[in-house]
Amino acid sequence: MGQAEFRSTELNIENSYRLPGELPAQASTNAAADLSALGVRSDAGFVDTPGGRWATLLLAEPLLPGRGVDTPASAGLSFWSRKK
Repeated sequence: MGQAEFRSTELNIENSYRLPGELPAQASTNAAADLSALGVRSDAGFVDTPGGRWATLLLAEPLLPGRGVDTPASAGLSFWSRKK
């Protein structure tokens, strides 16, 4: 089977992800507006430059309410306290 295989380096597509600030001026402005509308920091989204679409959005919400100090493990997560 290996003999029937064909691979050409010319057919490889390189991934190219950039932060909005690394894009040309108009694209950067548009990307920053998208992130702002989603409530995402400007350094938490990467654009796939060949496709011109979002490749990665790093969204984060805490799983537990509060700062994490002295927060009970069951706060807001009733499935942890289910009886087995």
